Amino acid sequence: MRLSYTFGVLVCLLSSAIILVLGVLNIFGGFSLLFTMLGVWTLVYGLVFQPRNDGILFYAGWGLTLIGLSSLYYLPVRYALSLTLSFILGTVVVNTVLKSVKH
Repeated sequence: MRLSYTFGVLVCLLSSAIILVLGVLNIFGGFSLLFTMLGVWTLVYGLVFQPRNDGILFYAGWGLTLIGLSSLYYLPVRYALSLTLSFILGTVVVNTVLKSVKH
């Protein structure tokens, strides 16, 4: 089964917009929910549905980064930003190490 990345992004956008319109969350909670769902979809797409093996770390890293950014709604700013920066740094380090091992 082949799912496109865009399909998952549209599902995330529409479902968070529906929850926002229904008044379940305020605007900041809606954006946090959107970033969380986009991060989870990006992570799942990179690990499961990615057609080539080259972009697995790219999608997984951006998925974790989006999940870290969504934590700004729940955590204090300094903790959320340090979590996001540590996800970015970890992705860069793992990507660099794996590329150097391949060659």
